[in-house]
Amino acid sequence: VWATGIRCRPIVNKIREAIGLDSQNNFRALVTDAFLKVKGTDNIYSVGDCATIEQHHLSDVEALFSEADVNKDGGVTWDEFCQWAEKNGAKYPQLAFVASTDS
Repeated sequence: VWATGIRCRPIVNKIREAIGLDSQNNFRALVTDAFLKVKGTDNIYSVGDCATIEQHHLSDVEALFSEADVNKDGGVTWDEFCQWAEKNGAKYPQLAFVASTDS
């Protein structure tokens, strides 16, 4: 599905309602995974203004920082962060570019 504009098109709302508002709870766009597959479906993909990628929130920043701080010196170097991003890329796909970026 591709739609552009400043508000949700009626067809997008109908798709969202047909899938179910429990999995499609964003009222501005269809919620997709990191691969643009519409949440709650097996074979529907969505791009453009009618789609939003579901983000996993960094719920426990202190625990994530501790995990990334490999040498436990109270800081996270760029290399430590890149290693952490590579290790956690499946959970936080928005960080995948970090693991493949040279410092």
